[in-house]
Amino acid sequence: MSKPRTAKAIVKNVLEQWDYFGGDDPAIPALWVKGSSPLFLVLGENAGGKSFFRRCISLEIRDRSGIKEVIHLSMEARTGATFMGAAKAFVYGDENSRSTGENSVNTISGAITTCRDRTHPHVLYWDEPDIGMSEGAAAGAGIAIAEFVADLPEHTKGVFITTHSRAMVEQLVDLKPHYLHLGTDPKLAPQTLQEWLEREVVPVSPDELKEASHARFRAIQKILNKVRASKRGAQV
Repeated sequence: MSKPRTAKAIVKNVLEQWDYFGGDDPAIPALWVKGSSPLFLVLGENAGGKSFFRRCISLEIRDRSGIKEVIHLSMEARTGATFMGAAKAFVYGDENSRSTGENSVNTISGAITTCRDRTHPHVLYWDEPDIGMSEGAAAGAGIAIAEFVADLPEHTKGVFITTHSRAMVEQLVDLKPHYLHLGTDPKLAPQTLQEWLEREVVPVSPDELKEASHARFRAIQKILNKVRASKRGAQV
């Protein structure tokens, strides 16, 4: 069996070879400041393309990485049809009996346990694991994640986290993670993780966020249509 590719190599291929992130006017502008740990912090404003990036990483891993599984925990899975009924409650908790923050904490703990039990190469991708958490709870979860990454199981080949929580990120800085900022011109985005932590909060109105989301969707869809057309042409 071939040796699994590193998470760093997977990210490099997605950012350099996938049309959504390259060119003079990319659908999803990306800044990547390389770190020295297997932890990747995927940050940026709402509607920046972070969840789409997660899907690209998952597809890249599935298609040609030698890694057997992406353990994917996100709002998409939490609210969608990935799991049904009791299975969803088992992974994400029951909102009828526990607070959202407690369910999120339990999901983080469960993912760590799952990784420690796996016997095949895998990647863990947390997409906004701090949903419903107070700053104190998010900081505590960050400490738990930092301890996990510092003693990563043999078969966990990379850990990705998308979050808007400064309290969580502050606990992860000392690990020297990779820092990715998506959705903003790389020259205008915070240039380092520390700059991201210290950035000024700029209010965004609901209408502005809605328009930004629609614009990002249109830009991604335009490239997706070209990819589909190219595949149909190759089949003719």
